[in-house]
Amino acid sequence: PLRGLRAAPYRRAPLHELAAVVREFAPDCVFHLAFATHSAAQGDLFRTKIEGTAALLDAIGPTRLVLGSSGGVYGEPRTLPVAETHPCEPADLYGVSKLAAEQVARVKARPIVARIFNVVGPGQTETHVCGRIGAQLASGASELEVGPLHATRDFIDVRDVAAALVGLGRAGQPGEVYNVASGRETAIESLLRDFIELSGRPVRVVRKSGIRTGIARQVADVSKLRPNARPLRDSLSDILRYYAD
Repeated sequence: PLRGLRAAPYRRAPLHELAAVVREFAPDCVFHLAFATHSAAQGDLFRTKIEGTAALLDAIGPTRLVLGSSGGVYGEPRTLPVAETHPCEPADLYGVSKLAAEQVARVKARPIVARIFNVVGPGQTETHVCGRIGAQLASGASELEVGPLHATRDFIDVRDVAAALVGLGRAGQPGEVYNVASGRETAIESLLRDFIELSGRPVRVVRKSGIRTGIARQVADVSKLRPNARPLRDSLSDILRYYAD
């Protein structure tokens, strides 16, 4: 249990303060998921992912570590599905910063690296496609603004991600990389159709220009971890209920 926590403005804690917290809590395993998002400024991306990872590793010492990385480190796939042995050629600075955090961790420790693909679920911010579509549908809007629909992604429910991370904390091999994904390739267009059908009402879809597609296709090889991923439609239903409430 974490007692006495309260919200406070962000500040970079001195290393001795972080080390003191770790000593007091005495964790058996640390899950490092504290990172800036895709939309963060360049300085924040590299400060949190590189400096933050290095500081955390200095503080925790030999404690078992599960490092939350991203499927974005692979970049545009050469082959599908993408296995953990696929070359890493990130297509944006977010992927670069995630890969840099992995390298920092490898130099300082033997992390269990979880490369997490496209997370969905209730409470997700609207900077992500599922949160954005779910919020618009639940608002009762007659028009639905969307970006490009031809790209594909590997979506996995946030609750399944959490379960996979706990499993890696218990049984993952230090120094190994694991894809955390569903292993199912889903087109954004198919996702949109399911969302509209689940909402139970007709809407007019309006294509919004100026939105980059990024990687054209993506699906992970999950034979190494084999997570128990729930159907995507269940996750979409929960997102709609979240916004309706």
